[in-house]
Amino acid sequence: MKVALVIDPVGKEAEVENIFNCINQRGIRATVTFPGSTTKGQITTEAALKKFILNGHEITNHTDSHPGRMMNLNRAMQEEEIQIQHRRLMELGSKIADDFSINGFRIPLYAFYPGIFELLSPFGYKYDSSLLYSPLLGIPFKPFISEGIVEIPSLYPDDVSQLDYMLASSDQILNCWKESLKASREYFVWTIHPYGIGRNKDTLGILERFIDKIFQADARFVTLSEMANSIQAQH
Repeated sequence: MKVALVIDPVGKEAEVENIFNCINQRGIRATVTFPGSTTKGQITTEAALKKFILNGHEITNHTDSHPGRMMNLNRAMQEEEIQIQHRRLMELGSKIADDFSINGFRIPLYAFYPGIFELLSPFGYKYDSSLLYSPLLGIPFKPFISEGIVEIPSLYPDDVSQLDYMLASSDQILNCWKESLKASREYFVWTIHPYGIGRNKDTLGILERFIDKIFQADARFVTLSEMANSIQAQH
């Protein structure tokens, strides 16, 4: 099984550091979805990018201002959300690594709409990862290709949904992820947030135990670009 860990790097410095240390100590390469800024402040900075790029993690475009419902913006504003953040990431990332590139995109809040492929096509992106799937709710993982771009769904519920909206316990979150992994076959994609699972020692323990479970299942961690390549080769 190929597993992609996606990090939405929003949170306090200590929370980001918790996640960063956890995955690096285990040799995991993650895909990090960087917005320019959110209501929590500026997210994309050279220092923030450098931490992840120099440790082999993949960087993904997550819009300039993290709009709540991107589909409700007019087309020009949608294009700007993608283009401004693409240019920002390329400018900063190229200072850090000569071979820096951006291969994918995620819409904020998983607010997928079909028109996104036409907007992404000019950037040469390999994938979008904005749809949700849930084996436990009977929504299977069904990637597809449109405009040459692979759509890679991500698991629902994520950490913040369970912690803040479902008020799930540590055992409930861990069991949800374990059962979802068990019900998955060739691919597994899930998302975490520093201000969610990285907020304290107890929540970080959920992540650590789940990663141990993934390794026990003899799964292999890949970036979303690598997963997109695998899916593309099957079609």
